[in-house]
Amino acid sequence: MDRVTDLYFMDFRETVKTLIITGNSWRLQEMIDRFFTNISNFNRESLTEIQNIQIEEIAVNLWNWAVTKRIELSVRKNQAAKLCYIACKLVSTHGVSVSSEEAIQRQILMNMKTGKEWLHIGNAQIADDFFRAAMIDLERLYVRLMQSCYTEANVRVYKMIVEKGIFHVLSYQAESAVAQGDFKKASMCIFRCKEMLMRLPKMIKYLHVLCYNLGVETSKRNKYRESSFWLGQSYEIGKMDRRSVEPQMLAKTLRLLATIYLNCGGEAYYNKAFIAILIANKEHLHPAGLFLKMRILVKGNSCNEELLEAAKEILYLAMPLEFCLSIIQFLIDNKRESVGFCFLRIISDHFKLPEDRKRILLFYIDMLLQKDQDVIAEEKIKEVLKGYQTRGRLTRDLVNWLHNILWGRASRSVKVQKYADALHWYSYSLKLYECDKADLDLIKLKRNMVSCYLSLKQLDKAKEAIAEVEQKDPTHVFTRYYIFKIAIMEGDAFRALQVVNALKKSLTDGESEDRGLIEAGVSTLTILSLSIDFALENGQQFVAEKALEYLCQLSKDPKEVLGGLKCLMRIILPQVFHMPDSEYKKKEMGRLWNYLNTALLKFSEYFNEAPSISDYMINDANWFRKIAWNLALQSEKDLEAMKNFFMVSYKLSHFCPLDQGLLIAQKTCLLVAAAVDLDRGRKAPTTCEQVSTKCKRGHRTFWN
Repeated sequence: MDRVTDLYFMDFRETVKTLIITGNSWRLQEMIDRFFTNISNFNRESLTEIQNIQIEEIAVNLWNWAVTKRIELSVRKNQAAKLCYIACKLVSTHGVSVSSEEAIQRQILMNMKTGKEWLHIGNAQIADDFFRAAMIDLERLYVRLMQSCYTEANVRVYKMIVEKGIFHVLSYQAESAVAQGDFKKASMCIFRCKEMLMRLPKMIKYLHVLCYNLGVETSKRNKYRESSFWLGQSYEIGKMDRRSVEPQMLAKTLRLLATIYLNCGGEAYYNKAFIAILIANKEHLHPAGLFLKMRILVKGNSCNEELLEAAKEILYLAMPLEFCLSIIQFLIDNKRESVGFCFLRIISDHFKLPEDRKRILLFYIDMLLQKDQDVIAEEKIKEVLKGYQTRGRLTRDLVNWLHNILWGRASRSVKVQKYADALHWYSYSLKLYECDKADLDLIKLKRNMVSCYLSLKQLDKAKEAIAEVEQKDPTHVFTRYYIFKIAIMEGDAFRALQVVNALKKSLTDGESEDRGLIEAGVSTLTILSLSIDFALENGQQFVAEKALEYLCQLSKDPKEVLGGLKCLMRIILPQVFHMPDSEYKKKEMGRLWNYLNTALLKFSEYFNEAPSISDYMINDANWFRKIAWNLALQSEKDLEAMKNFFMVSYKLSHFCPLDQGLLIAQKTCLLVAAAVDLDRGRKAPTTCEQVSTKCKRGHRTFWN
């Protein structure tokens, strides 16, 4: 025997034994990949018959382990497929007992199972190889069985066994063909399966479900023609055995078929869709079928009379109120308002319960407001409020619904900057709160009204409303924001700074933020940014500066910090450039130098972490570099400050694209810094200070 083959055999045997005995291994993936790669190294001719028997036995054990332990040990799908591949190949290549019927049947089962595993992980080509092998083995099995049978009864039984196997292989080949986009082969396989159903009636439900799944799969790929074929086949097959295939499943198949026809477009397909949904509703009535029927009629441009008749049919079928309202909403959304409102009047007479009538009225109000029929809607709202005060209360669910309707209408007015109109609708919500005596969202309503008052410059009303809000919810971020806006509009810088400090404190103390606001993308930092914008728009630069400093201190976003620093410097620079030399100017220049160093730190963080650098960040780096350069030139009477600004400019230049101009600027920065150090060294009163200055200069020259 070949020595290399012998080594492979021994290694394979010991590794499989270890794997099966221990149950799992941290080297499982590595071992499977090695087996999978080296499977071709086993040469049957070079092995003894005993070793072939051993390999067959080990392979069967490996197969059993892979199948039984897969779920228990969380073996990945691709690993399981490779294990099945290895075991199946070894059994088919090295099996010495393939002449027996049991061995052939086992090999057929292994080939089918292995093919399915590879099909499920998306490799249909390898799967096809195993399905073909299974079909060949089925032919061999048929020959063996026919040779060994002696009675007519045995012949029928054996034929049934083989035919059932062929049926399964054909169905798997159909799945594989669909996965590979081979519609012709897939349909041929299914037709062959259909021909066998008369002899295999128990397989009807299986084939029905398979065709349904193929229809779903092809519809996901937008292959609507193929999908309609598979769904049509699914329905036809399902009808063959109504005892095993439930009417609900047949109706579900037809509803999907109707939807597919609807997606195809065109009058011919609309007609097919309509026929399919009629049959579906006849098979099993379901709200989804009735809704789909209405969709088909609308999309097929049916006349209003036909639509109304279809809507009335829903009442005869005793569908619930919520479903009827959803149909009306659909009709109104699809510009069939006349039919929708007509059907609404019909159902208002049909449903007699007081609770249902109230729900219909609120729905009517909502539809009127959606269609800008505000006058009629207001009349109905007043009717609801009057009834609420005098006759009967609304349930909490209906009260909340009415609030949502009114707030939605007010929100639409705010979007188009009709703030007085928004307040008008909010006032109805306020009246509802007064009737209800509940304050679930009253504070939020008041804040919304404050926002409208501020937009209309009605400060007195805004202050009155916010005072009530502040009493009940003083720490809410929007409460603070509106107090800030009022303070700014009144020129009360002290009050505005109090709010800014409160926002800073909530950030530094780590106060938990409103989950709803977080989901809407609003945070305390966002409100701080809005406050800065509002202060700048209203000329309150001192307040804006303080808020900007807090933003730069607390934000974790380098871009946000750099934006804040740019804004700060744009505020301060014009003032500094026009200041006479003084201690105050020196202090402000020191402040600017600190801002530039903060910017340098943020650029370092961003450029180290970001996988790619945006033009925006490069432009910002160049902007800060030039500002540092200009500040250095402004500091000619303070050589130490000049040197510091030039060195910051030099360091910032490393984040800018290198060109001739930048290279000259870098050299200039270093030369000026060195010249300042030399001058300091010459003027130093002691030798020790001179040596210290030279060491610093030498270190800078070496580092650069």
